[in-house]
Amino acid sequence: MEDQNNAEQLKKELYLQYIQLIEEAYNLSESDQAQSDISSFEAKKILEQLSALEFTREVQPA
Repeated sequence: MEDQNNAEQLKKELYLQYIQLIEEAYNLSESDQAQSDISSFEAKKILEQLSALEFTREVQPA
């Protein structure tokens, strides 16, 4: 049960980081395209981590 709580907490933290990076990328898109691209790339990596967590949760037996 504790592992499930840790996984849920990690997912929540990653999701908040993802949202922050997407907002940052959007806000920078007009003023600093290079930094916007970096933020978008970092957000994509976090989204991939979230997808992997979801996949492993679905694959694990109940």
